Amino acid sequence: RIYDNFIADVAWVCRPGCAACCTRNVTVTTLEAALMAHRLSGDGDRAWIGRIRAAASEPRFQPLMTTNELADLCARDAEIPQEELPADTLPCPLLQDALCAVYDARPFGCRAMVSSVDCAQSAEALMPPLVLSVNNVFLQFIEAVDAGRLFGNLIDVLQLMANPLEYQSYARGLPMRAPQLMRVN
Repeated sequence: RIYDNFIADVAWVCRPGCAACCTRNVTVTTLEAALMAHRLSGDGDRAWIGRIRAAASEPRFQPLMTTNELADLCARDAEIPQEELPADTLPCPLLQDALCAVYDARPFGCRAMVSSVDCAQSAEALMPPLVLSVNNVFLQFIEAVDAGRLFGNLIDVLQLMANPLEYQSYARGLPMRAPQLMRVN
């Protein structure tokens, strides 16, 4: 609600059906993925698991570090490793008819993606510097709340949530098959 109150005063053009920015390159924490999985499973629709598994075979952004780890490197004036986005920006597997299947439970990375220009026409989002700064503060806070859990690409974290045995192994601290996921410090 705090963020929604802040963003309500910002002029942006995003609206239902505007999905140019809705790609599979979103990062999430375990807490956000659990909320999304609960919302998806609550609808009784298990097809989302198949869409997530299919999307896992496609290129996607898999972060090398969390937002807080990046902030720490910046604060120490340390070298920032280069992270690469896939050449093809594929749509989010949770989009259905250009609408988000988990809009009310979407992760903060999606919630914070607002633009003052139409991304479909300009091929990029444009955010005022204050919005970008506030977004980073909220991302850092969300990571801190979920400390000790996972951070990674939405597809990878949701895929873990869809596999109860693997998720239980994670929760018990046992080794996992998903090396592209990292624990939030």
